[in-house]
Amino acid sequence: MDRQKEILQVFNMDFDLVLTKKEIIENGKIGYYHNTQKHVGEVLSRMVKNGSLKRVKKGSYSLGSGLKKQEIDKNQTEISWEK
Repeated sequence: MDRQKEILQVFNMDFDLVLTKKEIIENGKIGYYHNTQKHVGEVLSRMVKNGSLKRVKKGSYSLGSGLKKQEIDKNQTEISWEK
């Protein structure tokens, strides 16, 4: 699974929730074979740059404004892509 998706699942679309890097790693059960803190920190930095997370203070993050709740019409039976 994509690391960014794993991190977003930890927040569970709660825009008021603020988590530290350590809490994100523990709650998301994220692990690397070597130096987990470094790798997760790099992913979090990329997510701040693309707007999906917001850095509240050093080491603390919340969902960013670049992430929007997706509303799907209950009558929609399939997704069509426009070209």
